[in-house]
Amino acid sequence: MQDKDAKIQELTRRIHELELNDRFMGLLEKALDAVYIIDFSGNFIDANDTALLMLGYERHELADLNFFELIRKDQKTHATGILGNPEKRTGFTEALEFRVRRKDGSHIWISTRARLIKENDVPVSLHGIAVDITDRKKREEDLKNREENLIMALEGAELGVWYWRVDKKVVTLERGWGKRFGVENGESMPQAEFLNRLHPSERPFVSGSFTLHLKGETDAVHVRHRLKGRDGAWLWMSTRGKAVEKRPDGHVLTVAGTFLDVTRQVRMERALKRRKAEVEEKVSRLEESQAALRALLTQREKDREELGENMTATLRHLVLPSLEKVTDHPLTPTQKKHLDAAMTSLSEIISPFTRRLASPFINLTPMELKVAEFIRQGHTSKEMAAMLHLSKGTIDFHRNNIRKKLGLNNSGANLRTQLLSLTR
Repeated sequence: MQDKDAKIQELTRRIHELELNDRFMGLLEKALDAVYIIDFSGNFIDANDTALLMLGYERHELADLNFFELIRKDQKTHATGILGNPEKRTGFTEALEFRVRRKDGSHIWISTRARLIKENDVPVSLHGIAVDITDRKKREEDLKNREENLIMALEGAELGVWYWRVDKKVVTLERGWGKRFGVENGESMPQAEFLNRLHPSERPFVSGSFTLHLKGETDAVHVRHRLKGRDGAWLWMSTRGKAVEKRPDGHVLTVAGTFLDVTRQVRMERALKRRKAEVEEKVSRLEESQAALRALLTQREKDREELGENMTATLRHLVLPSLEKVTDHPLTPTQKKHLDAAMTSLSEIISPFTRRLASPFINLTPMELKVAEFIRQGHTSKEMAAMLHLSKGTIDFHRNNIRKKLGLNNSGANLRTQLLSLTR
């Protein structure tokens, strides 16, 4: 009788377990997460529709799948050590991440946890839950790439990174910059020590700029100042910073920023400034010299004009009257010819027309002066050739030179008209 009651109780318990299992499997089929059952060799025993959809397989293909064959080779050892060791499983494993190959050859990332299932205290399988974390892994990879790019950009720009923990009153220098100031990379120095490293003449300005930012009166801080280096030398720094962490009440907890060593740039700017001052001084001296030279040339021109006027007056009032008196006496034809030539030449010398043509700005030769005078008087080239005992081609050659020196070479202006204008 007792055996019969025991069998009835056992049968009732098994029926209850089957009912619970049916309810459990019904819930699993409706679950949004992937649920699967594998043996300790990684072979799939069962999986819900979400798991099948995640992997891209049909249910009838499930029996041929092995979990360990779907993951990356470098992850297989770790997976078998965690999931395939039933003796060490007492509950859910920690969340594990695997890169899994789907049926179409594409890959996804999953985060999974597994639990040991026993029958009569004997481990028989693993029940697991998996979540697709492909998008998260992609974001993490993108973030990692951006961080690497940022690091390369900082290194390329020779920028140092610093953090100021306002409440803790410490300054942390990273990326090797701490060594420049006697602080190991990534270590912190007291805020007071950092302030003491500022140049005394710039300390109030730098402190004031950060105080205004902490009060919210500026969007960011950008100052140029000097910091004492590890060897005691002053380094010029371009410092930028901005509040990156605040309490709900707006109190700033952390300010982060960058350093840029601009010592070389400042030295070059100062050298350039000195050079500019030297050049400006030389230019000023040169302008003074040019002004003095212009004054000297002006005075020389006045002296030349005065000398010319004195010479002309002497010739007009003394020399020509004396020669005219000579004509009152009997002269031989030869003497008269030479006297006429002399008086003509002197008349030409004192003529304003001749003086203008002989000026340094026009610079006509003696022969060109004679040709110009004949042109002004209205003689043709043929007539001038006869009077000067030259060929017509030579006269035309002198005419062309006169036109060039008067700036009429490429102009249709009449040469005689231009020469007549010089007598006015």
